[in-house]
Amino acid sequence: MKRVVAVIPNYLGGGAETVTDAIVAGLKPEGYEFVLVTEQVVEKCRERVNALYSKIIIADFELARYSSDTSRRLARIIEPLRADTLWMIGDEFADIDLLRSAINPGGKVVYHLHSIPFFQVGLKDTFHGNPADRAAYAKWFMLKHMREKLFKSYARRYARRARLTAAGVDTYVTLCDAYAETLRRLAPDHAAKIVAVHNPAPPFTARHDIPKRRELLYVGRLSHADKRVDRLIDIFAGITDAHPGWKLKIVGDGPERANLERRTRELGLERIEFCGFSANPAEHFESASIVCMTSALEGWGMVLVEAMQHGAAPIAFGCSEGVRTLLAEGRGIIVNPDDLPEYMNRLSQLMASPDLRAEITSTHAPFLAGLSADKIIEQWKRLL
Repeated sequence: MKRVVAVIPNYLGGGAETVTDAIVAGLKPEGYEFVLVTEQVVEKCRERVNALYSKIIIADFELARYSSDTSRRLARIIEPLRADTLWMIGDEFADIDLLRSAINPGGKVVYHLHSIPFFQVGLKDTFHGNPADRAAYAKWFMLKHMREKLFKSYARRYARRARLTAAGVDTYVTLCDAYAETLRRLAPDHAAKIVAVHNPAPPFTARHDIPKRRELLYVGRLSHADKRVDRLIDIFAGITDAHPGWKLKIVGDGPERANLERRTRELGLERIEFCGFSANPAEHFESASIVCMTSALEGWGMVLVEAMQHGAAPIAFGCSEGVRTLLAEGRGIIVNPDDLPEYMNRLSQLMASPDLRAEITSTHAPFLAGLSADKIIEQWKRLL
């Protein structure tokens, strides 16, 4: 039995956790045992986590804090577990050599980047406060935005972290070839360690008895800096009168939900439904004709894969190489980043044309075959 310690700073039930669980489920029958170390597991995911992991350890400190102290405290948790592999998911750690010393001699350290390289730069250079608070905005603009614009302070900081991580780990896993190439150019001495492994398509059972309705669908976390669901509400407001039979369903929960619901009321939009968190989002994908993503930051976009699985046409801002890879070759509509009028126009065209939607969905099957869980699990077996 090979023991793997998976470190996820916060298990919130998002895409990274869903993919991690799929890999765990695929490798357990191959003689792997998994221990999860995290700060928290949200209640809605606890049953799934308990079924997959032999042990769950809740850290009483901030795992996402990049410091030597965090590494020391994590090493003290890991050492008694006698692990063969340390699998760091999402966040980097400052002292990888110390963490390596906490696993079995000859063990492997793997870092799994679940977003675009240097995603933290985009998060830092985004205003997270109340737009009406001009003083807070001015402070952010001068202390963060201008510092990054003039001096590339955050870009340099996080590029240095990436180089140190590439130097310290045995394998650095990215979501697609473009991300791997970016990191290989940054750390050419460690290029051989940097590999691309797509996320596996989630398991599902196709149903053909549910007709497609005139539904737009968003599925995901309701957070501002990355997901930008507020833009989708504004886009829908601009085209709703031209498409009176269509509704928008928003499936998911998060810190922005109250703000989004308030924005919907302010705009007088009656055909937007907030469905909350769903343990079975397939029930929404099955009836949706179009799946919308308006993210400003998105590493891969598993929701786009799920849209393809369920015969829906996806549309998204081309905010990353991962999104553009997924929707290339006519598999979806790619809109120039941050161009809301273009998104509005392209979405309106998609809503008006069943033939265009059918043309898009006809391209999905060959691509999905390459994302089969069996193929991806084989790649992970070789890595671990």
